[in-house]
Amino acid sequence: MQNYYLKFFLKGKQEPFIYQITKQTAKRVEEFLSNNQLVTDGGFLEIEDTAQRQNFYIRSSYIQICQILWDFSPDEDISESEDTRHSLMLVLNDRNENLYYSFVKSEELQQLIDNVTIMDSDTEKKSFVRVIDEDGEVNFIRTADIILIGYCFDDLPYEVDDFEPN
Repeated sequence: MQNYYLKFFLKGKQEPFIYQITKQTAKRVEEFLSNNQLVTDGGFLEIEDTAQRQNFYIRSSYIQICQILWDFSPDEDISESEDTRHSLMLVLNDRNENLYYSFVKSEELQQLIDNVTIMDSDTEKKSFVRVIDEDGEVNFIRTADIILIGYCFDDLPYEVDDFEPN
């Protein structure tokens, strides 16, 4: 049987919050964060931690990152080396560590860039982008907290024109 976990990074908190969950809870959280209609300021997401046998309620407006993990050990060091080539690097507001992703499809990368750079005031507060990490695990990242996107030109579905300053 596979173990599932949610790893949350919340605004104003440096340490992540990790909860062991069921597969059904993982699917429910993925549906919730994928649907901008459900993610509203002041709304709470209910998490049932099967290891602690407790329920937790997280205010969705404070979620910066939600990783849906499986067979994860909280003692593992999951930080990425900066020496390997990455398709995508994200820097978030109030986070000391950058996020690195190696296998982002060109269509997903373009959609992420569009979602982050073309925001109106309503979607900015509510929107999450979905990125799959190297292990195939789903990561939801609040769009409004992304302050820098780095990507490899080779991974975009089109050619980048030479930059000419004004």
